Amino acid sequence: MADGNGLPAGAASGGMETGQTVNGAGSASPTPTSSSGAAVGASGSANQGYHQLSVTIEEASLRNNGFLKPNPYVELLIDSKSKRKTDLVKNSYLPKWNEEFTVLITPNSTLHFKVLDHSSFRKDAMLGERIINLAHILQHYNGRCEFLELTIDLFVTSKSDNRQTKSGELVAILNGLNWT
Repeated sequence: MADGNGLPAGAASGGMETGQTVNGAGSASPTPTSSSGAAVGASGSANQGYHQLSVTIEEASLRNNGFLKPNPYVELLIDSKSKRKTDLVKNSYLPKWNEEFTVLITPNSTLHFKVLDHSSFRKDAMLGERIINLAHILQHYNGRCEFLELTIDLFVTSKSDNRQTKSGELVAILNGLNWT
């Protein structure tokens, strides 16, 4: 169960539990703090600058919404710039990738996960996406992302009425950050 920020229930207690769920479409922008109580962010923290984060795209569970099975792959964008792609998995609603990417991030970076359906004959179709603010994760996990497994709800936006509908889940592991 999630709180109003779309983060795992109990995450604010500081537990480093694995298998947490990031769901809901809500978003807020809290500022994480270091163990000394100083704000961690772009405004003068000792931890300011770029750091490496390992992001492993494990697997997805996608809704069955058509006659043909999709050929899914994941695009990961960091701060709307750096793009990484997994291999595509042919004909699957339950793709498994287990692909690791090392990316440069700041405490205020965003991770944009997009699951797309590859097609040789048309533009690749969006199966679901989600933007995660790293600041939220750092705040709820006491500044640490050490083998943190997240199950991320994916959403697709309807073209007709601009409504978001849950389209599946993506499992990713974040590792390598300790801002405490």
